[in-house]
Amino acid sequence: MGAAKKGTEMAGTGIIWTLLGIGLAACAGGTSYVAVDGKPGPGDLTPPDPATAARLSNTPDEIVTVAGGAIANATVYGRTSTGDLERLGKTDLNGHYKLTKGQKGKYTQFEADLTGATDVHTGQTFSGGVLKSLAGSRIVSSLSTVIQEAIDDAKKAA
Repeated sequence: MGAAKKGTEMAGTGIIWTLLGIGLAACAGGTSYVAVDGKPGPGDLTPPDPATAARLSNTPDEIVTVAGGAIANATVYGRTSTGDLERLGKTDLNGHYKLTKGQKGKYTQFEADLTGATDVHTGQTFSGGVLKSLAGSRIVSSLSTVIQEAIDDAKKAA
């Protein structure tokens, strides 16, 4: 492959990752910060201090959130460090699944089967589909699914 063609492909990949990063930043917990005159403020990607970050976090460490609006009755699965996928339970009306004491800290990633699940805001019932979290995250959404699948594909290609 010619250097020019390879450079063009790499530039396109960089643009895609940049756009995905912007999308993640926009969805990061609903709040982001920007430094204004050297002081943290709305839009900056880094919370100003740990106390503020803890206050803004809307998902305690025992909650798995299936998002796209709130998705109720989705079947949540946890992936262990060995790669096994274990069925955990169903999401509530807020799109949350609360991990039990024995489940907390056991999983590296989460997935949700949307078969029979309902978008609480629209009333739409899903006939199927699977959403994934990013590795190390408890937020399961369409955006995290796209990004995680791109990461998985890149690992397979390497």
